[in-house]
Amino acid sequence: MTALLRNVETAASLSLLVLRNRVRQEGLAAFFSRVVPIGLLNVALLFALFTTAGGQPFSLDLLATQYGYFIPLLAMSAAVGSWEIELFGGIGEEYLLRNRWILPSRLLSSLTECLVPCGSFIVLVATSDLPHKAWQLTTAVLMLVVFSLFGSALGFYFGFRHEKAVNNFLVSVTWVLGFGPGPFFGSDAAGYRALFPGGFSVTGRFDLEAVKLGVVTALAGLLLYLARRPRRFRYFTK
Repeated sequence: MTALLRNVETAASLSLLVLRNRVRQEGLAAFFSRVVPIGLLNVALLFALFTTAGGQPFSLDLLATQYGYFIPLLAMSAAVGSWEIELFGGIGEEYLLRNRWILPSRLLSSLTECLVPCGSFIVLVATSDLPHKAWQLTTAVLMLVVFSLFGSALGFYFGFRHEKAVNNFLVSVTWVLGFGPGPFFGSDAAGYRALFPGGFSVTGRFDLEAVKLGVVTALAGLLLYLARRPRRFRYFTK
């Protein structure tokens, strides 16, 4: 138990260091506005865009059904975007000295950045009329953790060499995930349900959704393993 508490304390201290550097770079006011009001506003604007294009009414119950799109998107964006600060230091190699803390520290910092909008979705699901509410809530929380983990591993594996690469990825993933299952632009084809997050949970197949999240977790582990190997170019050089 003592060793576990020590490990948790180390991961938390590294996470606080990452967040403190992020706040120092952006400024406290800019960081707060990006994490809280801008994060919620982005969700509202995307939802309004998709409902207008899909001919759907704007309602909170409909928004709650789309947690399978928004939570993975928010978690991945926060996790991948959290590596952006390393572009200015080129210190990716330093993480290799503390392999055990790469994912715990990044996971906690990513969850901090996306906690407000993702937490709002969890509240929406809890207060909505969705069936199988307990399974919906469990799936939403698992998506938050798994895609934060996947985004952290993906960012470390890719090792962005310039800031534009981060922004291009964050813009692309927004629209790519938008073609998944759901009432907006999504397809009901079985292949789409297997490929995109939320494809099975939207039809009540939470067991298959859990299997898919397990595959994403395994892929995150593979990316982390590959990222630890020597590479030709430095990590995160601007």
